[in-house]
Amino acid sequence: TLGIEETVVVGCSLGGSIAFHLALAAPSRVRGLVVVGAAASGWEPNGGWADDPLEHEAAEAARSGDVDRVVDVDMRMWLTGYGRALDDVDAELIDLFRDMDRGPAASEPERNDHVERFGPFVDRLPEIAAPALVMVGQYDHPDLLTSARFLADRLSGDDPVVIPDAAHLPSLEQPERFNQELSAFLGSVPD
Repeated sequence: TLGIEETVVVGCSLGGSIAFHLALAAPSRVRGLVVVGAAASGWEPNGGWADDPLEHEAAEAARSGDVDRVVDVDMRMWLTGYGRALDDVDAELIDLFRDMDRGPAASEPERNDHVERFGPFVDRLPEIAAPALVMVGQYDHPDLLTSARFLADRLSGDDPVVIPDAAHLPSLEQPERFNQELSAFLGSVPD
């Protein structure tokens, strides 16, 4: 539709899963791949995914249709993250996150179902030949930090870029550092 034949695809979280699916479905159209706070469908950390009470609380709030509660729990999981307090987060970002998360919080189950219907792809990661950059926030979910190491090892052989003082949304919390890493990567991708 946009007339873009090939591009570098950037995806955060669920958007990272979409970026992976695109890289696997149309490899000639993906010049580079950047995934942030993502995991490969079908991958599990050793010992399985952590049993996180916040995830249970978010799921319960979503089932009951309490979008305000979903946004509150999402904020604790994805903006505050793990290993710091809400008071450590810029107050302006808290308000911005609440506004930004309201729509996604209301449609998350449907979005997840839509992406997951494409099935697991962890075993197909070796098919991705495009240069890749894996980023994650310092305070993101511990399993996603593990996932970042797993993905970086398989996609680039480099260490993942860990953005300090950020949780699941490093482009929101640390835009200068995020953009610096992204720009450096974009400059390294062959035309």
